[in-house]
Parts: sequence; structure tokens; C-alpha cells
Amino acid sequence: VVTVAAEPSEISIGQSAQLTASGLEDYLWQPGKTLSDSTISNPQATPTITTLYTVTGTSASGCIGQVTLTVTVRQEN
Repeated sequence: VVTVAAEPSEISIGQSAQLTASGLEDYLWQPGKTLSDSTISNPQATPTITTLYTVTGTSASGCIGQVTLTVTVRQEN
């Protein structure tokens, strides 16, 4: 089972959120272009718009789990 979190889950433009996944061995986050590293369990996300991230995790025995989470970006007025 993959568990995920974003701290904080709501940011302003220019801020970052710490994404965290746990429960499996290998991870791949999508989309990866706004992440510090899309292949680690805890990348920093710096999106400029609200983004839905999907992480796919694989266990040592080959079981696969997938979870999504949203980082909301507040648009400044």
C-alpha cells in the first residue's frame, strides 16, 4: 500500500510543497517537470498552477500501487 502526503497542500506561487510517499521500494512521480526528482519518495514540488500528482510505487516483489494527490496553488490578486 502506498501512502502519500503533501505539506503544505496549498501554496502560493514561488513556494514549494514537500511530497512524501511511503510503503513501497521504488517510486515514480508524474508529472515530473515541477519536482526536484521524480524518482525519489520525497521530492519538492514547485508548481505554478494547481497540479494533480500521481505516484506509482513498486515493492521488492513487484507489486504496484498508485495514488494521486493535489497541490493547490493560490493565484495572487
